[in-house]
Amino acid sequence: MAPTRSALRLAASCALGVAAIATTDAAEWSAAPVFNWIVDQDSNRTLAERSRTSQGGTMRLDLNLIRADETGQFSLRPYFALRRFTQDGAQGGAQDADDFGLDLSSVWLGERSQLTAGASYAVESTLTSELTDTGISSGDLHRRTRIGQLGWEWRHAEDRAFQLQASYANVDYQGLRAERRLGYEYPSLSLEEHFTLSPLTSVSITVLAAELISPLEFADARNQSLSVGLERALSEQTLLHTSLGISRREFQFGQDHGFVWEADVTRAFEAGKLNVFYRRQLVPSGLGFLVERDEAGVTFNHPLSELSSAALAARSFRNDSAQFTSSDERRRFEEISAGLYWHLNETASIGFSVAERRAQQVQGADLTNGFRVVATLTWAPRKYSISR
Repeated sequence: MAPTRSALRLAASCALGVAAIATTDAAEWSAAPVFNWIVDQDSNRTLAERSRTSQGGTMRLDLNLIRADETGQFSLRPYFALRRFTQDGAQGGAQDADDFGLDLSSVWLGERSQLTAGASYAVESTLTSELTDTGISSGDLHRRTRIGQLGWEWRHAEDRAFQLQASYANVDYQGLRAERRLGYEYPSLSLEEHFTLSPLTSVSITVLAAELISPLEFADARNQSLSVGLERALSEQTLLHTSLGISRREFQFGQDHGFVWEADVTRAFEAGKLNVFYRRQLVPSGLGFLVERDEAGVTFNHPLSELSSAALAARSFRNDSAQFTSSDERRRFEEISAGLYWHLNETASIGFSVAERRAQQVQGADLTNGFRVVATLTWAPRKYSISR
């Protein structure tokens, strides 16, 4: 895996370099900024054993810069979120939890192929980034994520396509008590062959190899998997996607086998859309372990009028260490939410939502819960052109 690791790091560097080169050729850009103002009240923001009500306010700017022509597209998205809290549920004073990041992505189209490259850098408060990962959150601790991705798709027949995906992720933490979260490096490489059997049915075969590089002694792990996927249009309104695979995990003190799978059903109605999914996958954790994660959820969106809509959602995460050593993973996280949204005009909208969240810090512990109310104002001015 060492040569693979070096190759994936090179791929990440190339993705960033290629994206940067694309900016030099741009004669004209289009810009689409989005502004969000969010206020909320949360009865237990960190889902700690001792709950404490806090209020929060967020100002967020996303600036989407896009250049597109007949051969492809390049996009640049810087964003910044300024967050203030009366208290974060674990500390007694006011907390600052600012986020910022930059996403780069490029797509080049050939006659029978497509090349994609992307890179991202983000520094996010653990108050918003850790609920489904380590579960340990605080306003004075930030998660830093660096990701590089490179992909290639080749349609070598009318009913067949080959895909290659390489990625490299590096995560660490900054701030007080950062030593409790170790971070990780995670290179991965996947190969997929896609078969179109009919206009309604397609099948795919995917081979994946990944490696967890942890600063924690004896926590390094390797994962290889072979999966078979099926996508089937059950009707004009219903789409089914499912996959099943077997994975081989190699650890410092031995190896193990397990299964990974996914089932996703989407149903479109005359008014609204329903999505139900369940998946099991192996993912890296900020605590420096390889984690087996079960995720289930259901979402339903229903337009009430031309200018308003309602949404319901429920999701559940269950984490467990995939390694022989024990991790202090948050074992469960559950959330159910409901929201109403209105378009005030062509560029502005408002939304109100409520959510109930529950979490289990460690296996066998009692569930802690919190109730959250959120109001959002979004302003998305019309896209406009910027000359170089």
